[in-house]
Amino acid sequence: MSKYNFDFDPTLGENSLTKLIDRIEPNSTVLEFGPAHGRLTKYLSEQMNCEVTIVEIDDEAGNEASTFAKESFVGEDVGNIENYKWATLIDNKFDYILFADVLEHLYYPQKVLEKAKEFLKDTGAILVSIPNISHHSVIIDLIQDKFEYREIGLLDNTHIRFFTKQSFVSMIDKIPDLKISEIDATYCQVGNNEFGNSYSDLNCHLQTGLQLLEEGHVYQYIFDIRKNYDTDIVDNLKPNSNKQLTVYFADDIENLDEKNSIYIKWAGKTFSQAIDIEDSEQNIHFIRIDPIETVGVFKVNDIKIYYKNEQVASILYATNASLNIGELFVFDNTDPQIIYQISSGKVDKVEIVLEILDLNISHMTKRVCEFIQNNGTVSKLELQLKDNHINNLNEHIENLESVREQQQEQINTLNNELQLKDNHVTNLDEHIANLESVREQQQEQINTLNNEMQLKDNHVTNLDEHIANLESVREQQNEQINTLNNELQLKDNHVSNLDEHIENLESVREQQQEQINTLNNELQLKDNHVANLDEHIANLESAREQQQEQIQNLEINLVQQQDLYDKDTKALQEQIFKLTQFLHELPKNRKKIGGK
Repeated sequence: MSKYNFDFDPTLGENSLTKLIDRIEPNSTVLEFGPAHGRLTKYLSEQMNCEVTIVEIDDEAGNEASTFAKESFVGEDVGNIENYKWATLIDNKFDYILFADVLEHLYYPQKVLEKAKEFLKDTGAILVSIPNISHHSVIIDLIQDKFEYREIGLLDNTHIRFFTKQSFVSMIDKIPDLKISEIDATYCQVGNNEFGNSYSDLNCHLQTGLQLLEEGHVYQYIFDIRKNYDTDIVDNLKPNSNKQLTVYFADDIENLDEKNSIYIKWAGKTFSQAIDIEDSEQNIHFIRIDPIETVGVFKVNDIKIYYKNEQVASILYATNASLNIGELFVFDNTDPQIIYQISSGKVDKVEIVLEILDLNISHMTKRVCEFIQNNGTVSKLELQLKDNHINNLNEHIENLESVREQQQEQINTLNNELQLKDNHVTNLDEHIANLESVREQQQEQINTLNNEMQLKDNHVTNLDEHIANLESVREQQNEQINTLNNELQLKDNHVSNLDEHIENLESVREQQQEQINTLNNELQLKDNHVANLDEHIANLESAREQQQEQIQNLEINLVQQQDLYDKDTKALQEQIFKLTQFLHELPKNRKKIGGK
């Protein structure tokens, strides 16, 4: 049994297949590559009424999937994606082309996509899901010198190609007329997948740095790819929420510890949140903000402290930043701290807006920080001037970047227009050549038609004469027709009379049929009655025979009883006789006894 043979239930949660299905309209035409046993094919066909064509190299899996497909190309010959025999057999275009976890199993995925593009409608989409080789679980293993294939998952032992998001985007950029319109993903945090590793397998520096990388929690990427797409890519990716900001608050700077702290997980490059302090009646003169647990360059855009909806005055009291210029903080340690002093001593809410500018501190930045720290001649004015210069440079860079982006968009637009015009010119050249060929063919047809026209003119003259003769014949035939029409009218009248007679006969026949049906019903009833009588007679005959046997048995018993009665009567008579004789002799016997 194939290791990819498992059921698909879209109600059991979000996965790559459900995200692909959400992009497919019902009643569409779909070309599905590598359907395995057809779990997605079945759903598209039966639940969404789609017409699905499949290409599957595995015979057993493909034959099962083909039961749900309109057209199937299965086996080593026509089902091998990279020998392209399927491309010579498919003669239509599709609304959607699916590669659900398939491209990583191919040697030349770019070439396959280029060929598949030919079978995509202009308004259609190629939908792709791929595993993310830059998932943090893979990186943790690599750092530990591990790279072990598995039966399924990110390192499936049948994977030939590996993709990151950027490597896949770069591959699509090389395919003419194809553009990514939308990016989505499925997610799985470290420790919740087949690798069984964790961030704690690394030292604290690697662990912290890796946790802060974006998209390391992406398990699979889903791409929506379209023809000649010229708008911005829709990015649905969720940032990794591994960053932790901590706020400490206390009356004394020495008491800024874990007992009085709030931890907040955050994602992305910018943190913007209002933080409520529950025990608002305690005295708070110091607030410490630890934006993240790693080195980095941060910009504190805004910090506001409130008590009962009134803003409270605060000042920057201290920081362990290597460099602090205005809102900019540069930390070269893994425990960044920014401490503010509160004048009123009462706080119930803190609003913080900060952004990460960089998480990699170069050696040059470190040297600059060390120089500034060690050089006591650097004044606040010099720092302010540098700060202003940096701001001006940043603004100029932003303007240049904006102009560059606009120019790039114009270049892209012009390139697209030029490509369209080149295509149009090529099409026009082909069209003109075709028209010239058609014109020559039409001229030959015109000459032929002129000759045919002359012949037809002669034929028409002959036909006119023939028509005149036919007209004379027609008049004679009209007279005959009138005569025949009169005869026909008489016959029609006769037929009408016959029809009426037939209707009467039909009515009589129907009445007779009803009588026959009635008689048949009565006959059936009588047949049933006779059958019942026959059955009753048979029962009576059986009873009579039983009674006859009983009579014979009674007669035998009667004879036997008569014999017994005769014997008993004879014996009784003998006893009566003896008794009579005894009684008769009794007086004599008494006298004899008395005499004695």
